[in-house]
Amino acid sequence: MARVRRFTMLAAVYLLLGSVVSVAVAWGFAAQFPWTYWGVEIGDREQVSGFDQTVPAWAWKAMGSPRRQPELFARSGYTAFGVTGIEVEGWPRSVGSTPFDAEPIEPVMSDELILSQRSMFGWPVRALERVEFRYFTIPFSEPESLSQIDRWREGFPWVQDGNIAPEDAHDGWYVFDRANGAYPYPVRLPLRPLWLGMAANSMFYGAIIAALVATPGLIRRAIRAKRVRAGLCPSCRYPRGVAAVCSECGEKLSA
Repeated sequence: MARVRRFTMLAAVYLLLGSVVSVAVAWGFAAQFPWTYWGVEIGDREQVSGFDQTVPAWAWKAMGSPRRQPELFARSGYTAFGVTGIEVEGWPRSVGSTPFDAEPIEPVMSDELILSQRSMFGWPVRALERVEFRYFTIPFSEPESLSQIDRWREGFPWVQDGNIAPEDAHDGWYVFDRANGAYPYPVRLPLRPLWLGMAANSMFYGAIIAALVATPGLIRRAIRAKRVRAGLCPSCRYPRGVAAVCSECGEKLSA
């Protein structure tokens, strides 16, 4: 019974450590994505009937509730090492909008554009996700220098007529700004767990930690057993006699 309790406690400890490592790995990918990341593959855009999730109240509030609701939508995916994401663009229908049977699917450059982005991070399985909504009034232009804008933590600093045009809404944990060329970009770490991925990664990393902890002890036991089979003291390798204690180092010898 004591052995079962000890095994259960050790398993719980290693799972906890594995979950900590899983979160740290996911946050590491999130801190690098997208502006200092590599190997990002963007999938084809396709027509969809709406956003892949309901726009939450906090996002509408942060975006200032666009004047017109989006009616046309296009979805694309993106993948990279440790990252998977889905991006849905929505814009109001207006004269001149590109029909869906034309390529590419794009809004006219006089509409509002609402972008929904769901990014999932982790390895070997995605364990955490971050949701982001952006509202753009386009056309927008990129500033030539930081003198045109203040340090802005709420999204990539696009400006229009010298003023910040879009407002962003995120549910990630803001930690710091990192440089993207000349512009500061806010790093937000995902907080939403993907429970199956988190469980799989916790077991994966927990098993690795358990193996790293147990390996030195197993090696020592194998070395001592080899010395005993060779008729040597398992501690100092001195030839053992018939005494119960090694005459060289005092190690207690089994029969």
